[in-house]
Amino acid sequence: MSPLVYPLADRSCQSDRQVKIACRSWVQRWSAALTVEAYESPRKGPAHVWRIVERLYHLRDTEHGTNCETAIQFLRSHLRRTAIVFLLSDFVVDSEATPLTDLPDFKALARKHDVVPIVFEDALERSLPKGRGLLRLRSAEGPHELLLSLSSKQRTRFEALVEHRKTALRDLFFSLGMDSLFLPVGEPFLDPLMTLVERRKKR
Repeated sequence: MSPLVYPLADRSCQSDRQVKIACRSWVQRWSAALTVEAYESPRKGPAHVWRIVERLYHLRDTEHGTNCETAIQFLRSHLRRTAIVFLLSDFVVDSEATPLTDLPDFKALARKHDVVPIVFEDALERSLPKGRGLLRLRSAEGPHELLLSLSSKQRTRFEALVEHRKTALRDLFFSLGMDSLFLPVGEPFLDPLMTLVERRKKR
């Protein structure tokens, strides 16, 4: 998933009507440094919220790839006041990128701010399609290709890797005191979001 979108809510405000909302969106270019594709500075009021929603709806990334490390470093260096930070991503990064577990900035961000990761899950990335033979996969975020067997042994291994990755992410978020949400793409999301909100109210 190319863009990493971070809505930010200023926790210094005491009422819902006074919460300041900001939004940042990043995309990693393969041939250049990280660029900020969209930014909305913190402001109050429903008009500002709708402006953010509209801008996100019309946002089209010009390049592909996800770089959590650079984005988290940017957040840590620019967030001066304590904030609620929603990280929206599939958290699937290049194999050469530093994993979240080894990012000191990610842990530092969690210590100062209320970080809520929302992980998008694609059904096509959770299980292999039915059938037999070979499947050629091409990355949507880079020039990589993979030829994969659809044998039962390969299916079992693939599903185990997917589950291991999900468990590792959930354990990492829990260890850092983060509320997290895994959202399947293409399925109703309102009820899971409301469950998250209600769970956070009881904290």
